[in-house]
Amino acid sequence: MASFEFKFKMQVSDRVSSLVLENEKLDKKLAKARRALDDTSKEKVRLEMDTEKAKAECRQIKQRLKEQAKAECREIKQRFQEKEDEISRLETQNTDLRKKLEDETLKRIDLQNKLLTMQEEKERKPGRGIKRKQLDIEAL
Repeated sequence: MASFEFKFKMQVSDRVSSLVLENEKLDKKLAKARRALDDTSKEKVRLEMDTEKAKAECRQIKQRLKEQAKAECREIKQRFQEKEDEISRLETQNTDLRKKLEDETLKRIDLQNKLLTMQEEKERKPGRGIKRKQLDIEAL
């Protein structure tokens, strides 16, 4: 029986040694898994921080672009209003100039008619009233 006990103790001892080795291997695997988890957690935190930073930068860029677009829109509206004002001013000036041209044309036609009338009177009445009519023409 001693031999059986010895064999049993040897088997138990081998099994315990085997379990101890397996336990050590598992402890190493667990430690490695914990380090990997810690590294992953750190990477996750870093990525979350980078994401938040990128989101904040994106919001700032959007805000700047929005403000620039509003400023450009105001500038375009202002230039458009200035052009409309200039068009209105030029249309008024054009209307005034057309009126002056019409008035001057009517004056010229009136003067031409007067001259023609005077020439016709001169042809009908030679020698009479020439000096006065010449003075009238020169006054015009």
